Amino acid sequence: MRKKSNSGIRVVGWHFINNDYSLSLKHNNKIIKVKPGLKLHTRPEDLEICNNGLHASIRIVDACLYAKGWKLCRVVSSGGIDSHDNKYATTEREVLYIINFKSLIKQWAINAFSSLIRNLDILKHREKISFNAAEKEFIKLADIVMNGIMDHNFDSKKAGKILTSEFLSELNLNMLETGHSKYCKDFSAALYRFGLSLTHTSPYYIRATFQYFIEAYNVITGKNINFDNIEASLIKLEMDEKRLIPPNIKK
Repeated sequence: MRKKSNSGIRVVGWHFINNDYSLSLKHNNKIIKVKPGLKLHTRPEDLEICNNGLHASIRIVDACLYAKGWKLCRVVSSGGIDSHDNKYATTEREVLYIINFKSLIKQWAINAFSSLIRNLDILKHREKISFNAAEKEFIKLADIVMNGIMDHNFDSKKAGKILTSEFLSELNLNMLETGHSKYCKDFSAALYRFGLSLTHTSPYYIRATFQYFIEAYNVITGKNINFDNIEASLIKLEMDEKRLIPPNIKK
């Protein structure tokens, strides 16, 4: 539902910019390079969401739908506001800091699949020391696979073979005996989608990949996570990793 207010609004959100740190759209017919502390303004009488205004989203997963690049800004929006569904436009916007969302997503995917593995029933009878060693091996393999996909060296078949056979071998388990080969295939297929998403010029496809992961996670674990859980884990990782990257922009 669309909501509009003339003044008094202050909201903290997310906004993607181009990979060269420029705004995806011109501001006042000018190409603007973005850096922390940048403040932009637009006239209240011109404010109209999707047409004119300084846009942002409350959630990262929603901001992905409008992204043209991988640089993600934490922004404070204020003044008048025109909001609809998962985005809003305001008359004022200030950039607090910028993060490399591609690096964040890569680490998030590895962490998320590690968490998924911990919830598998087939692992509950394993000794903790043995499983910890296996988990470390999986994280190493996942990193190799993600890099391989991003460099266009791995296809889904190769990625799946590495993640299923080598990971299970480390656990001393046999897929046929455990009857969980489908779960492991779901691992590799979902992780491959994340890697493939990172080869695009923007995170536009990440939201669909999140949805695929949510469905796989809920089926495998019997839990019921959603986009809010994804958003919370992204925020936590962003805070934990402190991935602040000041852009090197010439004045």
